[in-house]
Amino acid sequence: MKEEEEYEKKLKERYNDLQQEHKETIERFNPERDGLRRRIRNLEREIANLSKPGCSKQEDQPMSKPEGPKQQSRPESKPEGSKQETREVSKQAVKSEQQRQVEAVEEIKRNIRHLERDLEKYEDAKKVPPRPLMERSERMNHSLMCAFCKRTGLHFSDSCRT
Repeated sequence: MKEEEEYEKKLKERYNDLQQEHKETIERFNPERDGLRRRIRNLEREIANLSKPGCSKQEDQPMSKPEGPKQQSRPESKPEGSKQETREVSKQAVKSEQQRQVEAVEEIKRNIRHLERDLEKYEDAKKVPPRPLMERSERMNHSLMCAFCKRTGLHFSDSCRT
């Protein structure tokens, strides 16, 4: 009888220790988890801003410029061939700007995925999985009873849900 009481006492102590370690782990990861969530929200806002049509970082800046350099650098008499070249160059500039925006959005999405994986890892660290009795060896007593809920043969005492 003494051995059983000592065993139950040790199991209860171990269970309390595991719960305390679990709480400490949660407390340790809470600030980091909150920081990751904040970064995810900020990156999602950036994606929303970048994915809006016609929106770019340049548009966020004030558009008031003195006599534009384009107007000053254009000579009055340009041959038509050079006008065609400038149109192509401007189209390429627009395409490259759009490409940069797409790349920025993809980079932000990639960062969000990494942060969400980290967040899931920290969320999973809080969970203590139950340890069911899967294999019963000949040496193991099949009537093993949980010290907390008194059920036999279903789970170990250190993973009791009560």
